[in-house]
Amino acid sequence: MCVYHNLVETAVEALAGSGIPVAAVSTGFPAGQTPFETKLAEIRASLTAGAQEIDIVISRAHVLTGNYASLYEEVRAFREPAARRT
Repeated sequence: MCVYHNLVETAVEALAGSGIPVAAVSTGFPAGQTPFETKLAEIRASLTAGAQEIDIVISRAHVLTGNYASLYEEVRAFREPAARRT
């Protein structure tokens, strides 16, 4: 089940024992117009609350301007908190 990051804990509790994993839409869903550090904080909060998967919102400006190196670095940074858990 995919929920807003602030509802992860509630979803995890409600689905306990069901085998249904909880995913979170973090990083300023739906527009992604929040500061980078806030996006990272949302990812960390979602993981701490029990999310098994994080769905992200990329910075569209990177795509629209062809700044794919920055897009890559952003996505890499978003993956790091999850990688530390495994």
